[in-house]
Amino acid sequence: MKKELTPTQKYKRYKKIQYFCFGGEFLSVLAPFITIGIVNYEEYFVEFNGTRMSIACVLACSIMGIATWLVSKKKFSNSFITLIVGWAAVTLIFFLLGKIINDIAWIMLFGLIGILGAYGLDIASAKANDKATKVKEGIELAQKEEVRDAYKEEKKVKVKVKK
Repeated sequence: MKKELTPTQKYKRYKKIQYFCFGGEFLSVLAPFITIGIVNYEEYFVEFNGTRMSIACVLACSIMGIATWLVSKKKFSNSFITLIVGWAAVTLIFFLLGKIINDIAWIMLFGLIGILGAYGLDIASAKANDKATKVKEGIELAQKEEVRDAYKEEKKVKVKVKK
């Protein structure tokens, strides 16, 4: 028969499990990058002037650093679900971008032209709004003068009637 653990032993056991899981989180982040690096060793680690490195390796290390930083940040704010969903969304976007990056460059170029056009139209709209505001102020001023003139006429009529 198994002896039941004391509360202190249970506490120590759970703390060990906690530390193991904490370390495992970072290991689970690093493991895929290390595996990809091992599988694609010949492609990622090419020699440039005596240094074995490639752009893919630098990008992989950067992404690994970002993943580690995000996991540690999310660990303290207890929001892993948002990290997982966000990471999956960005991964999907990069898969799609890999297929159509040239098209996206052209789309963005034409988008830039559209944005420049929108900026020009915004400037024109602001000037037209300023002019419209001045005209409206003039109309309101004329209406006030009209009411003032009508009031003056009314006073003259009242004064003449009383005499």
